Amino acid sequence: MRMFCYYYDEAYQSYFETSYWAMKEIEGTTEFLRRKSNLYKDDHGKTKMQIVVKGSHQGFRRFPMGTGNHLCSSRGDYESVSHQGNKEAIASLNEIKLNIGNETVLVYVGNIEIEKEVKCNNRKYEIDIYIKIDRTEPEEYKDLWNGELWLEVFHTCKVDRKQAEDFAIEGLPLFETKIPDTYTFYENITLEGYKKRKDQIIEKYKQIGVTGIFFLFNNKFSSVKWRLSENGNYTAYIGGRNFTIIKSKFDDGFGIMYGEKKPLWEYNGKRFGSIEEAKKNAEYVAFLLYNNEKV
Repeated sequence: MRMFCYYYDEAYQSYFETSYWAMKEIEGTTEFLRRKSNLYKDDHGKTKMQIVVKGSHQGFRRFPMGTGNHLCSSRGDYESVSHQGNKEAIASLNEIKLNIGNETVLVYVGNIEIEKEVKCNNRKYEIDIYIKIDRTEPEEYKDLWNGELWLEVFHTCKVDRKQAEDFAIEGLPLFETKIPDTYTFYENITLEGYKKRKDQIIEKYKQIGVTGIFFLFNNKFSSVKWRLSENGNYTAYIGGRNFTIIKSKFDDGFGIMYGEKKPLWEYNGKRFGSIEEAKKNAEYVAFLLYNNEKV
């Protein structure tokens, strides 16, 4: 019988070495159960994995780690094929073009890791992709982000507020990208089909780049570019939306305009007393809207 490898190698390519039908051939045997119980993310056995070959959630499942990002099953439990495929596609790039609002930053990768553990504000998190930056174009972004990036891939699970706050407290650059509908994988895809589809996604990321939003509000590493409009108002494009800071006609307060809704003049009962305060809150509002949350 052919021997199958159930461990990640350095290139992370053996993650899907076992196809659905190959697993079915040995399902139920002692050898299958032994290997499934000893399936790990890497050779150090940091996180146990198990493969699911039945039902509507076929794929790979991580045992819960008790980490900070626990509000969704995809953060520490079930991983969809689309989520995993896009992670691998991005992690295979030597150069990553980040689309941040109206800015494009080319990141030259020094080192890259998938499922990197980090402690923020005394909570443990396991982040989809960690990037050690070699250099960037423009150059200043490497220093702005302290030479590293923490990237989360949003498919069925978004970054929750607590995680964003913890990363902001630690001053770590957290970037989230949503998987477009045209970048998904069939859940029951074959190993050959998975590899072909991933190659297609890799080319898309090379050509179009990785689009998303940074969660850096309330700290000095914010990458949001605010510009003065012709009307003298500060405006920025964040997370796919335009934000404008306006002055109140009735008092010394400031408001945040976005979309077609009425301006937001306060948050948690506190009025925005300065332009800078309104800017910081606008970045937080952008984060909530990007993750389909109520403001």
